[in-house]
Amino acid sequence: MDVGRTTPYELKFFPSITDEDIRSSVKSLLFECKDEFVPPLSDRRSPGQSEFGPNHENSGIPVGYFAELIRQCFVLAVHDNSLLAFMSFRSNYYSDDLIEYQPSNYVTTVCVKKVARRLGICSAMYDFMFRELPSHFRMPFTTTRTWSSNKDHIRILTDKKAFSVARVVQDHRGAGIHTIYFGKRL
Repeated sequence: MDVGRTTPYELKFFPSITDEDIRSSVKSLLFECKDEFVPPLSDRRSPGQSEFGPNHENSGIPVGYFAELIRQCFVLAVHDNSLLAFMSFRSNYYSDDLIEYQPSNYVTTVCVKKVARRLGICSAMYDFMFRELPSHFRMPFTTTRTWSSNKDHIRILTDKKAFSVARVVQDHRGAGIHTIYFGKRL
């Protein structure tokens, strides 16, 4: 796939993904990105998992993670019927970790194909969530979390999208790797 700064793409909202071709594309992209997360997605049971540690059932493939992920809402970035990126989220989300940001659309996973990175797609998917979701999916807040060394995502959240740090869990993902929760009032 030839992707560049001028590549047109369309953002689409799915409250659930039932189409097998789309499910397969999401699964392929998730598996492509699985080792870029901290901890890797194959070491996790679900996108909402709050306790991280060794997964003794790790097969190297995030099958359990995908099974939970595919039940969520999605914003997809598509070019010529090819998936460039996805953002999954839980709508009407409540959490003790984000008390002052409830209810929210809680972004659990963002994956962008390597060839489509640094084109503003992640930023555009957030904008789509803020402005384009059907009215019954819009929430007063958008929230997410990431690991402290995920500098590119943190830069998008804080510098481009004006998210605030809601909570930091020190050494949550290993020595010196913190979990940072973010929230934004819409």
